Amino acid sequence: MNIVIILAGGVGRRVGADRPKQFVEIFGKPILAYTVEIFQRNPRIDAIEIVSHNDWIEYCKSMCSKYGLSKVKWLTRGGRTFQESVIRGIRNLESMVKTNGENGNIKLSDNIFIHYAAAPFTSQKIVNAVIDMTEERGSAVTGTPCFQLIGTRDDESHSLHYVNRDNYIQI
Repeated sequence: MNIVIILAGGVGRRVGADRPKQFVEIFGKPILAYTVEIFQRNPRIDAIEIVSHNDWIEYCKSMCSKYGLSKVKWLTRGGRTFQESVIRGIRNLESMVKTNGENGNIKLSDNIFIHYAAAPFTSQKIVNAVIDMTEERGSAVTGTPCFQLIGTRDDESHSLHYVNRDNYIQI
């Protein structure tokens, strides 16, 4: 199976909205719904787990129902950090392997993909390329050229050096 973990546990303080950025609505629909739809539409994706901020679990349930996001099989509570949320998502799936859970036939050999909830612009071409590379090599990560200007943060109000963006990719 190919399972996607979508990380929606952040609070989005820097956005300055009345809600975490993954739940901000664009054209009347939350960003998270657009993101989940990428994987909902891909025939190679079998199941989706959303790792959500605790206060937004019920919202996620309602959203999945409203938009027919039937591949979402699990809603898991996120952690305090990005890394902790990833681990919670993986451990939830792992617990089903150990107990032969009623929610599916998850195996240790299944592919697990991790995607950021507030990134709704991934193409099907990229999703399929990651699946292909994972099947070929065992794991994969996407990377794109870095187009933003990048500087050092030397103190609260100064950036004294730039970073050569040609030496980096965004993952």
